Amino acid sequence: IKILVGDMGVEAFREAVAAEWEPIRDQRIDPARLAEVTAFFEQVRYDAEAAADESHELRRATDPAFDRWMRWNVKPHKVPGYNVVYASLKKRGRPPGDAATEQLYGLADLMDRFNQGRAVATYNQNVCLQDIPNGALEELYSALVALDLAEPNIDTVADLICCPGLDYCSLANASSIPIAKLVTERFQDLDELYDLGRIHINMSGCINACGHHHTGHIGILGINKRGEEYYQISVGGHAGTNERLPARIGEILGPAVPTDEVVDIMDRLLETYASERRGTETFIETVIRTGTQPFKEAAYV
Repeated sequence: IKILVGDMGVEAFREAVAAEWEPIRDQRIDPARLAEVTAFFEQVRYDAEAAADESHELRRATDPAFDRWMRWNVKPHKVPGYNVVYASLKKRGRPPGDAATEQLYGLADLMDRFNQGRAVATYNQNVCLQDIPNGALEELYSALVALDLAEPNIDTVADLICCPGLDYCSLANASSIPIAKLVTERFQDLDELYDLGRIHINMSGCINACGHHHTGHIGILGINKRGEEYYQISVGGHAGTNERLPARIGEILGPAVPTDEVVDIMDRLLETYASERRGTETFIETVIRTGTQPFKEAAYV
């Protein structure tokens, strides 16, 4: 694609894609064909009684830890009374996305007990149980706490994406896991995390971009400079949510920095966001409004 775009030019490439998309954009799938394909998949069974159970709301009012978990690790479902629940694999002191054998066996059990035998490994290196009724939330929460998978940090700074880097990958140019550890150790106060809100930090140990650093609200790319590990910082990437927040590539802020400067730069970038944001703006919304210049100035002092 890069070669094709380079030959055609960006605008010509966009026009070619738009021209190919236009004739098919309003096509609808044939209902008979859809039914044929659907028949190959076991359908989710929704329990109206379990969905109508609101007893967990009482616990939310009396248990702050449960309420935090509900606010950050439980997301709305398209079916009323059902929830999408994330088991966090971002416990401080462990590599992002890492799980022990007993935790995986435990998750397999929870899949069968609560989610009709299903689970999804997510892009953000967590595990998603996607069809949980209201009536199962309290019991599922207790089970996740017992497995040490209920850290209430989904979509926060602590929920960063990290490739294996030099610790496990022969392609890497720099370490990733030790940098992730430094970041999570710095940003461990839940009140601070919640005040900063939804922020995605993505990190890759080489240009292969297994950590999708280019679409991180803050991206970190490990590079090798004459045998030394350095890190290139970018800001403003986004994987794409909707027309209001379409996908975008982060902008590199400046020269790569050594390992011992990464966390300090993260600190200054987040301080800049806190001072520049308006009202309930998220990090990416602030960057889109202000541009990257305030962040460049903060990164290199």
